[in-house]
Amino acid sequence: MKLKLKSFGNIHTILGILLAMLLVQTVSAETGFDNEVWISTSTNTADLGTLDNPYDGSTQANFDYRMNLLPTNTTIHLLAGTYQTLGNSSGGYSLKSGQKVLGSGIDNTVVKLVANAQGNGSYVYVMASVGDCSNNVVSDLTLDCNFNFQTIAHDGLILYGNHHAARSVKVVNSGGTTTSGSFGIVINAGSNQSEGNVVENCEIGPVLASDGFGIFFDGGANNWASGIIRDNHIFFAPTPSGHQSTAIVGLMPNTLIEGNYINGAVAGVFGNGSTGG
Repeated sequence: MKLKLKSFGNIHTILGILLAMLLVQTVSAETGFDNEVWISTSTNTADLGTLDNPYDGSTQANFDYRMNLLPTNTTIHLLAGTYQTLGNSSGGYSLKSGQKVLGSGIDNTVVKLVANAQGNGSYVYVMASVGDCSNNVVSDLTLDCNFNFQTIAHDGLILYGNHHAARSVKVVNSGGTTTSGSFGIVINAGSNQSEGNVVENCEIGPVLASDGFGIFFDGGANNWASGIIRDNHIFFAPTPSGHQSTAIVGLMPNTLIEGNYINGAVAGVFGNGSTGG
């Protein structure tokens, strides 16, 4: 009889342990990590920002609202799908310092400008930071500029500040106008010098109209931007007569440029290693 009671007690102990393990696994699946969220194009979610129940980014309004709401230093996982956005237009969103936007792979995660995005009236970016930021990362996704000869330029990615990285980013359907050129990926020094930037394994093109630029390290009038531009592929559609297309351009001293493939550009690399007034 004692043996039976002991066995019965052991069974209860084992069942209790298994139940506790199950509860821990269930809770863990719904518990978000600090400063880390997931967004999906699915509407079948509890909208918690976890991997199992990501935020609902199924519409332009949902996606831009959520992106705009997320704080600095957040890692944002965009699950596979196509996300509609106003970009850096009014009603769209801007990246904040320290934010990382990680897709699920080129052509798997697509962030696409809506056709009526207006930006500042001259140009609009699919993805842009705000102010002088640092340590932004954008990787493993496609930015669709959705240019269809609108009256403003449609551009890919611009990051202001320093210590930024764009890795495995594909920019498609960018295009400029007669008054505003088109840019694929831009590092902009902002109000200070910019260093420690990396643009690598990216694909840009085809640039569809007017003056086009692939990768631009923009120092402005008095500053510079530096870093590494490596192993990128940049393609241009035929450039209209009287217009320029340049694959890599900038005020970029101490910058390593290597392993890039360029097709169809009027100029491959145009740079200056010193600051100017």
